[in-house]
Amino acid sequence: MKPKFFEGCKVKIQNFDRGYDGRIGILETIGSKQNKEWKVVFEWPLGGLAGHVVVPEDNLQVL
Repeated sequence: MKPKFFEGCKVKIQNFDRGYDGRIGILETIGSKQNKEWKVVFEWPLGGLAGHVVVPEDNLQVL
């Protein structure tokens, strides 16, 4: 069963960019959901990394 993504759910990024892989954040909606991408907002930006990133659903794990 495929996980259900929704705005405000907590996710972990996996198999994405090395700088973001393993980071945990909260989902925010961006544009239409047809492109299957989400804005992941991080609670604690690390060492100069952005406070958010746009990630495809295939690279997200719902926690």
